[in-house]
Amino acid sequence: MDEQRVVPIQPADERPTEAPNERAAVPPFLMESAWQERPDVSSRSGEPRVSPLGPPPAPPAPPSRGRAGKVLLAVIAIGAITVAQLVGVILVMLAGLSDSSLWTTIVPEVFGAVAAVVAVALLGGSSLLPLKRDDFAFTFKFGWWCMAISVGLFVLELSTNIFEGNKTDPQWIMRGIQITIFCLAVGVFEECLFRGIVFQTTLSIMGDTHKGVGRAIMLTSLIFGLAHVDFSLSYSDALSVLQAVLKVIQTGMYSVLLCVIVLRTRRLGGVSLFHALDDLFIIFPGVALFSDELEVDYVMQGDDALPSVLFYLFVIALYMPFVIKSLRELRRGRDVTLGAFVEKRIPAPTPVLGAYPVPTAQPMPLAYEVPAAQPPAQTVPSAYPMPAEQPYARTVPRQTQAPVPVTTPVPYPVATPPTKQSFEAPRYAPPNYPASPAAPVPYDTRPHDGRPPAPLGF
Repeated sequence: MDEQRVVPIQPADERPTEAPNERAAVPPFLMESAWQERPDVSSRSGEPRVSPLGPPPAPPAPPSRGRAGKVLLAVIAIGAITVAQLVGVILVMLAGLSDSSLWTTIVPEVFGAVAAVVAVALLGGSSLLPLKRDDFAFTFKFGWWCMAISVGLFVLELSTNIFEGNKTDPQWIMRGIQITIFCLAVGVFEECLFRGIVFQTTLSIMGDTHKGVGRAIMLTSLIFGLAHVDFSLSYSDALSVLQAVLKVIQTGMYSVLLCVIVLRTRRLGGVSLFHALDDLFIIFPGVALFSDELEVDYVMQGDDALPSVLFYLFVIALYMPFVIKSLRELRRGRDVTLGAFVEKRIPAPTPVLGAYPVPTAQPMPLAYEVPAAQPPAQTVPSAYPMPAEQPYARTVPRQTQAPVPVTTPVPYPVATPPTKQSFEAPRYAPPNYPASPAAPVPYDTRPHDGRPPAPLGF
């Protein structure tokens, strides 16, 4: 009698799907990703590869508003941020705060930072705003040299005030809190404005090539440097113009570092905190501890002009190592990106075969399944039992095999332990040739191809 065997069947949602026709599957070399990875020139003939179906499909073009439209949106966003800062100034005036209070500078910066964050989100850069611990770790690991320079300037400013005998402000704790808020607002404001709006807009225009990404970094750094210069300086004074030029170079080098970090992390949280701490180390000793003015003048006049030029040259020389490091990282990464404002709006590419879409895989029909309410009469227990919640089972008939005759096992001889003599090499036994050397050696008498016959046994 034939016996039945129960084989568990995976549920439909757990079985791997198969294509309805395996011959209709798309060869790997016709996929769009394979076209992008394979070189355009054959390694043997040197001729371009030509597909029988024509050239590879072009990637989907990102939805674009045009260069003028992108620049216009960025200008509108910057204008809205400026309006928010003006609202902060008006609120300070309505509150009746004195000009010597730090809040007159802090409140507009806070309003500008909030407006910059909202503008980045509205332009499509919400992916730039999340805060990640890995971003902070990478930013401080990559830009530690720049932060070390700021710490050195902090120590220099503190020691200079102590050496000159300046007394600390009795309200230095409160001023320190205000300066901390101000630096955080400046970090968020400037990073969202320059690395968020300006940099991402330039990437959306020219970031489709590696050289275009480099141009976007240089253009953003130039704009960032020009934003730190007061153009109401005296252009007839050579030292004043030289200070302005050196300040643009110094802040532009700093911007190159921050732009490369944003390319790696794809977020603004790490560079915002890095920028805030960098400004805090520079501003805190003079403003918080010794009651200096919060307004910073980057162009000195009179006797302070020449020391300012020398200071800028010294800082630029110190900035050179991390600028070189940033450029090497940029060259090594070969980044090509259209920025956060565009990349989220690019549709996912669909693999195509010529001009026709690839058929999607369909699940196999379940016509061979038998309900568990009709179990077979006899079943063979399996080493892998079917789970209790299995709703269906498939019965497979198995032919009965002839019974194997049972025989009495023959005991094998017990192996004796090896002795010393058993490990000795066997003696050489010569072949069984005739004892007399004069006896003839038999030869092969069968037909041959003209070569001398070989003796038998060789």
